[in-house]
Amino acid sequence: MASDYRVGSFNIQKLGRNSMLKKDLKKIGELIKSNRIDIVAVQEISNKEALKEIMICIDGSIICEGGSSANNARDRYFCETRNWESRWAKPISQVGGKSAEEGYAFIWKKNRVGLPINKRGETSEPDIYLNGGKVIRPPFYGRFVIKSCNTEIRLINTHIVFKKTPIEDVSFEEKDSATTDIEERIREYKVLANEIYQRVYSSGIGTRQVLTFILGDYNMCLMESNSLDQRATMPLDVQRFEYGKHVIKTIQEQKTTIRGKSRKDPDAVYFGENNLANNYDHFSYEARMEDSIGIKSKRIDAPDVYQVIYQTMEDSAGNPFRNEYEAYREKISDHLPIMMTISISKRNI
Repeated sequence: MASDYRVGSFNIQKLGRNSMLKKDLKKIGELIKSNRIDIVAVQEISNKEALKEIMICIDGSIICEGGSSANNARDRYFCETRNWESRWAKPISQVGGKSAEEGYAFIWKKNRVGLPINKRGETSEPDIYLNGGKVIRPPFYGRFVIKSCNTEIRLINTHIVFKKTPIEDVSFEEKDSATTDIEERIREYKVLANEIYQRVYSSGIGTRQVLTFILGDYNMCLMESNSLDQRATMPLDVQRFEYGKHVIKTIQEQKTTIRGKSRKDPDAVYFGENNLANNYDHFSYEARMEDSIGIKSKRIDAPDVYQVIYQTMEDSAGNPFRNEYEAYREKISDHLPIMMTISISKRNI
């Protein structure tokens, strides 16, 4: 017998101070809550006020808030409601300039998940993982203890850069800069999967089982996804990345990005799956973890929240939306959230 826990990843697309008024924050909160996600890693949330409003939409009034104790962030914030807790940070990007400093967040259900506390009573806070500036947009790393069983989940929340930005550090450019955008993405993923994952990975702490995952927007597609962006496909030896005795496996092959309007044919209307373009959002983990736990991933078909009401809505130019995907793309994000269900055996409970 196993107990299931749900981990989500959600790129909310440039959610900041200016876009908050245009976004449907209630629907964002509804998506997190209705899919019974225990922990969600968020990308592109560039303002702490946006996180606060999402938390209110999920669970009502904020009961506690302030600056978190993370160290490697330009700005940081925490807030709690009665049933949910969160952390937000804007990374200090050592290369690529401030344009790379998109914010990250973790949101979790308090009765299911908590932060680890050491023997001295100190809480292990999520923090930006700098790793010597080898990743243009450093990931947000967090440790979480599942309260009903002797298991810890470690999450490396990432958003790999889509396009190479001007490198400010000349030594970095000479040594490590890739010649193309996709080569840069592959290089950064290898840093995440090899150097960062290897440093935070643990098979256990005493009797506690530890499960470590990379998750987020990789801006790369898996071979199986039939994405439109064929140039941004992860090679098979990267999808199943081997170093030493370790194999880091990447999953979630469903398309997760929504097409924009075609420049050549702006009146084109797509139907169903044809509204989706690429498979950029994934989970990665040590393959041998599958020997002790069950892991399943899927895309959340989030545009369904507008399936009935899109016909009564208008876009920013005052035009009616032609389907639920158009409404979702403007009101929430150009990415769909993804979710991973982890089944932990009864012996660990």
